[in-house]
Amino acid sequence: MQIHLGQKGLCLTATTVAENDAELSNNISTSAALRGGKEGRGNVYWKTPADEGSMTWKKQCWEVIEVDGGTDPDPKPEPEPGDGAITSDVIVSHVGDPHLSQRESSTWTECAGILPVDTLKGFGCSAVSATIVARIMEKDNSITTKDLYDWGVWEIKDGYPYANWAQNSSCPLHFTYETTAIAGWSAAKGIIFDEILADRPVVIWLNNTAVNGTHFVVGYGLKRGASRDGLQYDQVMVYNPYPVDNPIIHEKGTLADMMKYNRWKNFGSVRRVFPK
Repeated sequence: MQIHLGQKGLCLTATTVAENDAELSNNISTSAALRGGKEGRGNVYWKTPADEGSMTWKKQCWEVIEVDGGTDPDPKPEPEPGDGAITSDVIVSHVGDPHLSQRESSTWTECAGILPVDTLKGFGCSAVSATIVARIMEKDNSITTKDLYDWGVWEIKDGYPYANWAQNSSCPLHFTYETTAIAGWSAAKGIIFDEILADRPVVIWLNNTAVNGTHFVVGYGLKRGASRDGLQYDQVMVYNPYPVDNPIIHEKGTLADMMKYNRWKNFGSVRRVFPK
């Protein structure tokens, strides 16, 4: 690696001996002057790349060492409040850990008579995501996936669990599916940011239509530095009801983490939920 002085076409170089140029190394009027003076005036100087083949002295290796009296680099500045960025992590308030695993049989205990448990474990991400949201919103971890079924938030369609978000009057919450949420990330990121700041989680849909992949996760937090207009995938904290072993996609992470899995690599849309 070399330090390059672009306008002069020169590279900062070190050698074990001084070159026999007559001009001093602090005179930068010519390329020759930049290459150091004679009689050991210094062995760190500028040279042109063309000199590479003509130099006969031994070259030194550069080594990074710690020296006394140095100062630590300035810390990364906190986002200015005026630019709309949050200055600390924001997590939607909840009681205990509201997470449910789609892959656990216990998640579907009361639903065994509705569909085979293996089918629910393999295809029930929307039902579990909606249940996690309900637990957070109601601050009640006793809410089950069967409760969400009874409330009409998910149903059975063509032999599979299917979210219709058309809850009945017994549901204490109102799930909404909006056209603005279908417009892609440019429209949805503002909804996600606003909802989490308002202490409400969101249901996020991921997909890869090329392989018929689809998945739902729950957005429950924002990382420091996130802003409404500049929100990034790696700034949205999510619960993932279906962890994947290979590659390893954990039960908690960011939206960007979830999108590392090819079947879920694209952002789809977002669903909001309100108390009635």
